[in-house]
Amino acid sequence: SEMCIRDSQRRVHGEDNFFYKSESEQITHHKQNSPMGKMVTFDKVLDKIGFGWYQFRVYLTVGMEGITDGAESLVISLLIPTFQKIWKITDEQSQQLISVPFIGGLIGSLLVGQVADRVGRQLPIRIASIALFIFGFASAFQSSITSFIILRGLV
Repeated sequence: SEMCIRDSQRRVHGEDNFFYKSESEQITHHKQNSPMGKMVTFDKVLDKIGFGWYQFRVYLTVGMEGITDGAESLVISLLIPTFQKIWKITDEQSQQLISVPFIGGLIGSLLVGQVADRVGRQLPIRIASIALFIFGFASAFQSSITSFIILRGLV
């Protein structure tokens, strides 16, 4: 993503060395090299580049991931009364059923965030989507509440 930002900024401003490590370095450069000493902000660069098909795809992908997370919580909360009748689950197990997917999401976000910083965002999002499908599908065939809770945590 740093390379993408750097290339887009060069394209907009025609400079070879536009991306800086610190804000003070950027301000110093602009005061020295700009006739009016005017600093270019990241927002201005984004306004110049515009909103295209790539940005739409990113928003759509991230939005769909958010919708699946919301649907997950809704479905589980609606299924708890059924689980209480069929599997005779306790209140503690009901609470685990709701909280374990969030704990799994927290741990997964911390781990996947580190991986995504190294390899990019696309591969981890694809792998996470496939894992969501596999573990979600497998949880539909569980015969015990313990294995169901474990699989929901892996989702």
